[in-house]
Amino acid sequence: MVYKMKMMKKLYLLFLFFCLPVYAQESAPISQGLGGAAIVGNSKESLFSNPATVASLQTSIFTLHYMMPSVPDFNSSGRAMAVGVYDGTNGSLKGGLGYSRESYAVVRNGRQEYFDRKRFISTLAKNLWGNVEAGLRVNYYTVKNTVENKYFDFDFGVVFPIYSEITVGLIYDNFRNKDLNNPTKSGVGVKYALGYDFVAYGDGYRYMKGSKKGERGWAVGLESKIAGDVILRAGKFQEGLDKKKGWSLGLSWVGPRTSFHYALKKISNVPNEKRHVLGTEIEF
Repeated sequence: MVYKMKMMKKLYLLFLFFCLPVYAQESAPISQGLGGAAIVGNSKESLFSNPATVASLQTSIFTLHYMMPSVPDFNSSGRAMAVGVYDGTNGSLKGGLGYSRESYAVVRNGRQEYFDRKRFISTLAKNLWGNVEAGLRVNYYTVKNTVENKYFDFDFGVVFPIYSEITVGLIYDNFRNKDLNNPTKSGVGVKYALGYDFVAYGDGYRYMKGSKKGERGWAVGLESKIAGDVILRAGKFQEGLDKKKGWSLGLSWVGPRTSFHYALKKISNVPNEKRHVLGTEIEF
């Protein structure tokens, strides 16, 4: 018991050190329902969160995500979508392919900016030993701001349990640091199965390069299974890039082969922003 308490203290200090912005892509509904906490990740969103989690898939699935953001104070909106296909049937090496498009207005320092980013994604993951999973994601970006920029970048992730009820995830994203709006970052996440169908999540991150080096943020979330196939989620967050704070709610219906997800993410400091996120996955 004493050893377990010491280990929890170390994890807490590690969490504080890495506190950074919300990690998961905005159109990933399960993670966004948890405030963006995604470093331990969900295997069905591993193309857009921790790439290592694809190693825990046991089936092949197709996923579709869609987000509708809005900033009422600036009368602006947009959209984001993502599709993915995963092969979880290979015993030695598992992977996925995906595409995402984010196109909407963002408000930074009181100014409205147009954001447009496309990404082709390839992820491979493997169980190294025991329950330790490691993954690599290769991204090809096309980013349009004032000019168009195309480049490759890489993400790395690891997930491992430290107790039967506690799982830890580590990430190092955007290794090449090619985009000022998406700098290199590292982070740590914890998933804690509390019992009685409650699971808690916590993420902390830090930017490692560029003008935002050292900036931090965090995300925490809680989910609970209710009525058998229905999962309810809630979360809070502070983003490191823009210091935006807020809360989120999520709801899922999980069927034998098809699941549906919804998340509402609300940024509560000025200007107010609201993001509706929808998603589904089909096993085959």
